[in-house]
Amino acid sequence: MTGAIYTRYSTELQTENSTETQVNACLDFASKNNISIIKIYSDEETTGVYTENRKKYQDLLTDANTHLFDCVLIYDITRGSRNVVDWFEFRQRMKLLNIQVISINEKLGDLYDPNNFLTELITVGMGQHFVLQTRIKSIAGKRTKAQHGLFMGGYAPLGYDIIDQKYVINEKEATVVKEIYRLYNEGNTLRNILKTISKYNIVGKRGKPLKITSLYSILTNIRYTGTYVWMENICKEMHIYVGKKSNNPVIIENIIPTIIDKNTFMLAQNRMKNKKIKGKNKCKNFYLLSNLIRCGECGQILYGITKTNSKGIKTVSYICSGKFKDHLCNLDNIPATQLENFVKETILQWIKTVEPTKISSIISQDIKSSNNDNSFSKLNKINKEITNITNAIKNGISYNELMDEYNILREKKLKIEDEIKKKNALMLNKKNLQNVIISILQTEKQNINNNNVEQFIKKFIKEIVIYKDGALEIVIGIPTTNSNAPVVNVIGCGS
Repeated sequence: MTGAIYTRYSTELQTENSTETQVNACLDFASKNNISIIKIYSDEETTGVYTENRKKYQDLLTDANTHLFDCVLIYDITRGSRNVVDWFEFRQRMKLLNIQVISINEKLGDLYDPNNFLTELITVGMGQHFVLQTRIKSIAGKRTKAQHGLFMGGYAPLGYDIIDQKYVINEKEATVVKEIYRLYNEGNTLRNILKTISKYNIVGKRGKPLKITSLYSILTNIRYTGTYVWMENICKEMHIYVGKKSNNPVIIENIIPTIIDKNTFMLAQNRMKNKKIKGKNKCKNFYLLSNLIRCGECGQILYGITKTNSKGIKTVSYICSGKFKDHLCNLDNIPATQLENFVKETILQWIKTVEPTKISSIISQDIKSSNNDNSFSKLNKINKEITNITNAIKNGISYNELMDEYNILREKKLKIEDEIKKKNALMLNKKNLQNVIISILQTEKQNINNNNVEQFIKKFIKEIVIYKDGALEIVIGIPTTNSNAPVVNVIGCGS
């Protein structure tokens, strides 16, 4: 039998020696049990809670998919995972690949055996409970340090060095920080600021060149004003970024050496705030037929796009998303002005010649016809299937698949019953419905013109379908009814 070894150590009371101990123990076990080890995967200084950030663990999964080995040896369950969900996903995945998972210090049995499952669940659950308790104690310890204004780890902000866990000004870097604030408050762009400060030959605390994102972090860091902040946001929960506001942050004024005065800092914040508001209010290109056009070739939605060539000339078109994103459609891009004008002219011509009484009669007839469809036969069929599943469960057959199917059928039944109720309600109010349609169309017929035709389009057009040969189908609906039936299909050619 061929096997692989997986080891891991975190930073809590563990070192590289922990990995070596795990490997030696697994190799000894493999030798005694005639297992030929062909690969060893070791993650160092990584959490046992989440597996997605463990590179070697991910490599193990990749190789398992190719059936590189027959079994995986671990020192104990906690080295595999301290997360209940991740552990059982791993176990299930290995089982499907027919790869045995062996813990040299615990007995791992068949997952489908209730006793084995419970034993593993308790073991992993205790591991996750330990991590949660450790996190609470860790945060409590850090809060005590934070209340003294001490550095909490990571990288110091540009402009500071850390000596004995305290912030100390780095004069060379502080000069650059001051220059960044001065230039920004004078109205310079972040890109221009980067060019200007390049003469200082300053790199970030990680040894990499400053970027626009670096400038943004500098311009929003309140520590430069001497204010110490910790846990303003809930930054980590089980080592995963959360980003929610904390209800109990540590904020201490005038405990860090000041590089930027508060007035200068607030000027920068106000400029950033104004830029965001300006960006939100900035006028974007208006596409009249957005979310209304569908491609008749592939069924995907068309959306508006504006392109500017090297001469500054703008071209506004509607493009099929099936063509642009999936490259599966050959519908030509359609000039926006040409298409929008054609739709406007078609709508104006139709509304001027439409006969409200005739249209209302067509809709009523359509509702009557649709009410005589096979909804009741579908409902009867679903009821029979639900009865069969219910009887099976009563007779002792209880599989997850049966319950899933039962729930799906219940949802379908409720949906069909709701449709039948709506149709019956429409039939009961048929006369009133006709009057409403007549009233709406007569009002639009009297008031519509070139100036408000766009309002009619947004309000009444349900869908526009366009084909490669230029054929165009416009579906107009009455929004005040519960009917899904179109009022009229206007077919024209946009070529």
